[in-house]
Amino acid sequence: MTWKGTTLPSARIFIATLAVLALVATGCGGQQSAAGDAAKRTVDSANGPVSIPAKPKRVVVLWKPTLAAAVALGFRPVGTVADPTRKVADLMPYLPAGYPVDQLSVISNTAANDINLEKIAKLGPDLIIGAATANGKQTGIRETLGKIAPVVLLPWAGNSSWRQHFSDVAGVLGGNGAGVVASYQQRVAKAKAALGNRARKPVSLVRVQGTSEFRIETPASFPGSVVADVGIPRPAAQRQPDKGKDFRTTGPEQLDLVDGDTIFVLANVSQGGTVAAISSSPLWTGLAGVRAHRVFSVDFDYWNAANYYSASHILDDLIAAYTGAKRPL
Repeated sequence: MTWKGTTLPSARIFIATLAVLALVATGCGGQQSAAGDAAKRTVDSANGPVSIPAKPKRVVVLWKPTLAAAVALGFRPVGTVADPTRKVADLMPYLPAGYPVDQLSVISNTAANDINLEKIAKLGPDLIIGAATANGKQTGIRETLGKIAPVVLLPWAGNSSWRQHFSDVAGVLGGNGAGVVASYQQRVAKAKAALGNRARKPVSLVRVQGTSEFRIETPASFPGSVVADVGIPRPAAQRQPDKGKDFRTTGPEQLDLVDGDTIFVLANVSQGGTVAAISSSPLWTGLAGVRAHRVFSVDFDYWNAANYYSASHILDDLIAAYTGAKRPL
């Protein structure tokens, strides 16, 4: 039984609930939830106070930054959302190198993360952690999910929420969040030392959505916040996002807005973005960063993943670009 869109018609909710209840009643394929056997504690969530196992053992996550946070805190979720057709590639920006991805069950049917309730029930989770987003997708199925295991939905207001989300997950799981943050701060200090005086001039971060839409990643965005951690300045035109966003939208006719002493190009391939989509503009060769041969292509999947693992990946890319280890375009 799958769910797509922001809400389910009442008839489909009823049918989905019956299917879930049947699976739970029959033992979910031999994996009974341990929720009723463990000591409990109450945690705050976007859906109010929730009673959860004191030490959850079978956690399903409905948000990839939640997966990253849980793993960083020492937990191994049993199920997660992901594109089932490219599981490893889709999940690696949210996991440490060498993580046993094969041990993670994908509980979504497509890249759009439509959740399969029956797959979740068969995993026999004792806790489900998701995200309360503006579109209300997971909020709309919370009650049905609650028939399987306790559901904790954490606030998510966009990729700028990445640090708070990690802190929220740590609060739910009871993990050592301070250790993860301290480790990241050490990596930031290492990056600052490696970059030295090389990173005093403004850097541009431009996401290419297609041939007609470019998005400037401002300091409010995830990659913008990591760059800010290192102390690299931004051009004046790239400091303020569009209202209600963490980026500023521009296009080929305003290519001067994407200029900087150094330019990082993030091609959003899933939306049709490529480096050629921006570099083919007749205004491209006039940019200062282009003339100075200071343009670098980076992996959008990592630079957009909004978690501490991908943040460290960005730091590595910055070090490589500014020290000459990474070749410019």
